Amino acid sequence: MLLGVRGRRIATLIAMFALVAAGGCDGPNPNPDNYVTPNPNDSSPPKIGLDVYNLPLQQGAGSQPNPESIDEGCCDVTRTADRTELTLVAGITDDESGGREVGIWVDMSTTCTTQGGIGRNIGPGLLGAPSAEYKDTRVNPTSVARNVFTSMSLSRASFSQCATGETFAGKADVWGEGENFAGKKVRTKTFTLRFD
Repeated sequence: MLLGVRGRRIATLIAMFALVAAGGCDGPNPNPDNYVTPNPNDSSPPKIGLDVYNLPLQQGAGSQPNPESIDEGCCDVTRTADRTELTLVAGITDDESGGREVGIWVDMSTTCTTQGGIGRNIGPGLLGAPSAEYKDTRVNPTSVARNVFTSMSLSRASFSQCATGETFAGKADVWGEGENFAGKKVRTKTFTLRFD
């Protein structure tokens, strides 16, 4: 099966994440193809992708990809996660200026409803930082990674819990943000993940 440009890019990001996660770094003989000298005149933002692994089969769907992916171009997506632990992976790639930082932002809220139908909301809160991030803080480096990644887990246990006898409903709006060494920023569309 042939992948489209977006599918190949996301597959490349995932493969690069697997290599980074497995090895941590390039070791004693780094591959120069994985690095670039940052171009301060680069006028384009990096490419970004956000993948969600382990989503349960959605109601009415015969099948679905694992992971499900979004990027800066398409599309806001709502999915039911039920009681599944999800793995979120965000990555950027930039062949001109390399990746300075990438983060996964999660805005969570919980609704607790009593048996009498009275509800209370917990969150969302003010987000001051991503829930997971990779950040290269060097100033004026001469060689930087073309691809950088971060990951995290998200499950029902990540939310504020309801009191005994209350019905729980959790919602997480999740997106990725990234920046290259030329200071150009990019943001994915949003996954809305519902837990019950």
